[in-house]
Amino acid sequence: MTKTLKIIWWSSIKHLEEVCPPLPANKFIPSWYKNIHSPKIDATASNVKGCPSFPMLFSQGYVIPLWTDVVLRFHKKTNQYQWLTPDAQYQMESHGAAQLMDHLPEDIKKDIAFILKPTCPWKLITPTGYSTLQLPMTYYFNPIFETLSGILPTDKWHQTNQQMLIKKSAFEKSSEIIIPKGTPLATYIPFKREEYKYVISPQTEKLLKDEKIRELKLFSKFRRRLQELD
Repeated sequence: MTKTLKIIWWSSIKHLEEVCPPLPANKFIPSWYKNIHSPKIDATASNVKGCPSFPMLFSQGYVIPLWTDVVLRFHKKTNQYQWLTPDAQYQMESHGAAQLMDHLPEDIKKDIAFILKPTCPWKLITPTGYSTLQLPMTYYFNPIFETLSGILPTDKWHQTNQQMLIKKSAFEKSSEIIIPKGTPLATYIPFKREEYKYVISPQTEKLLKDEKIRELKLFSKFRRRLQELD
């Protein structure tokens, strides 16, 4: 029997778990994807709703939604910025340009206004030997920001402060914008730290046979093809 592992989310802000907690990633499926009509069962042409990689991706991990409204002000001529939240307990920090931004390729830097680092109230504890992958909200195409990727050793260090790359293009129409409370910030996927043996194999009769058997199973079904391989 497979053992169910336990991870713990807890907040430094009392009762925040009742107001704006981390949630399973499948609660944050992008609206554009949900609005796509699934292809008919016997359709010869498909779309992304028929691709198993999308629902598999959207079902992995947990999402931290922004726990407060944040107002951002950016002055293009001076490159100065400000942030504002409704309450002093919700704090942000500066992720100085010398830490990352100055070292990025020029074509990337030109659309970066600044990098904002929220003081995230959420801590994450994973079992011994498990880290957590922090990813931006894939396929969200957020016009204001993108959270940077990273790996957190959450069995030893439990903070989850995000680095939000704020885009200059977000301030084209106004020097002031708001990121509303509840906006998904990042996805967190726990994983076991393991070593893998790296092998490059020539084509063999066994590999060809195995691949052919998989194809026969997959392409004899209209839907739920991958379940046939379990």
